[in-house]
Amino acid sequence: MDKSNIELSILTIIKSLVFNSGNWKTEELFKYDFKRLKHIDQNYFEWKIRLEKAFQ
Repeated sequence: MDKSNIELSILTIIKSLVFNSGNWKTEELFKYDFKRLKHIDQNYFEWKIRLEKAFQ
């Protein structure tokens, strides 16, 4: 997937969240291959490190 397709996918996801009051529609979730990470009480730097490790 090239950079423009990735950006378009992210834009689509964000628009869907905005128009659905921040909630995911179940059928929308099945369109994506994703990893689920639970956000816990961490500062932005610790959260960044967790994201990087999850996607290596």
